[in-house]
Amino acid sequence: MGKPRLPKLLAKHPGAALVLACYAVALLLHLAVCTVALAQNRAAYASGELTPATLTLSDFELNDEIYQREDGMLVTSGADPQLLLVDRERRVESLTLHLGYSRAPRIRQVFWAVPGQDYDLRKTAYPFGRAEGEVVTFLLPPGGGQSLRIDPDSEAGTVIEFVSVTINERRPFWQFYQPDAGQALGLLLVPLLVGCGVSLVLEAALGRVFLRRKPNNPDGAPPPGGEGAAGDG
Repeated sequence: MGKPRLPKLLAKHPGAALVLACYAVALLLHLAVCTVALAQNRAAYASGELTPATLTLSDFELNDEIYQREDGMLVTSGADPQLLLVDRERRVESLTLHLGYSRAPRIRQVFWAVPGQDYDLRKTAYPFGRAEGEVVTFLLPPGGGQSLRIDPDSEAGTVIEFVSVTINERRPFWQFYQPDAGQALGLLLVPLLVGCGVSLVLEAALGRVFLRRKPNNPDGAPPPGGEGAAGDG
């Protein structure tokens, strides 16, 4: 039986081998981080730090860009409507919105913070996966947040039916390993860029070393004044 082709191919193309090694390292790091997050999540459920709950509209405060009509429907009156969770001590790592819309919402996002801190774009989450009808899920990082803000839309004139908000549902283990769009792009591009960059640097460095050690007469011709010149004398 012949020798495996892949090792011989990688030996001929060390740059490709380096890129594959970078992909392997990135995948192992991703699996390690996700496993730690899964373990922390399960420990938080066991200790009671994370508790599933279903919230109603009374659990939220409305800002001045959204109001409730007499029939109970919500209406956005500006481009930044907000639902603010009243309980600022509840730890939240995931939430699922059950909202009905009079028209397709433009941007839905969730902000989180710890008590005493302001909301900012560094602590925001967008829908995870594909929305199923008018049900959409948001995932917060391990540890989550306590001060929670939901932006149900980003334009005025939308009528919203608030059905419920479910927080801290127990997620299946495989979801912890499923990358979102940003993580998937990073896993695809970062190892490739790092591998190619390191390969180019090593190639340039080894090339300079090779040139320094390369003999002046690679064809074996005698240098001027060498053996040929001595024979003439």
